[in-house]
Amino acid sequence: MNQLYKDHRCLWEIDTSYDGIEIIDADNRDQSVLSFIRKGKKGEMLVCVFNMAPVERPDFTIGLPVAGIYEEIWNTELEQWGGVWKEHNQTVQTQEGLWKDYEQTLTFTLPAMGASIWKIKRRIKPTKKVANKTQKGVENEE
Repeated sequence: MNQLYKDHRCLWEIDTSYDGIEIIDADNRDQSVLSFIRKGKKGEMLVCVFNMAPVERPDFTIGLPVAGIYEEIWNTELEQWGGVWKEHNQTVQTQEGLWKDYEQTLTFTLPAMGASIWKIKRRIKPTKKVANKTQKGVENEE
């Protein structure tokens, strides 16, 4: 775990400012999931998702600010960390869709009582603008 921390400067580089973290969802009390992004000075970022319930969540979706192909770099349910999974989630491409304040979504399996950390492997340009919003998470009909 220390190696992960050392290898990814965005986990510690901007610790003294709110610029180093972006909360994706801190209100998911029904599923007991917390998600946020840690950011570095050069634009690097890690997406961190924590499931505090003893329930695996297949097809779990979060919103993201950057379209791209994401690779899971940490999963606490892997055998090497005492879990039962033999391999990471597959590499996933974001999908266009409105999720809270985000126009991109990422869907994956979130381990029970565990953490999943994702790194953008390749940024891609979104193909279209998602519907306008008037309020947080509310779409306008056009």
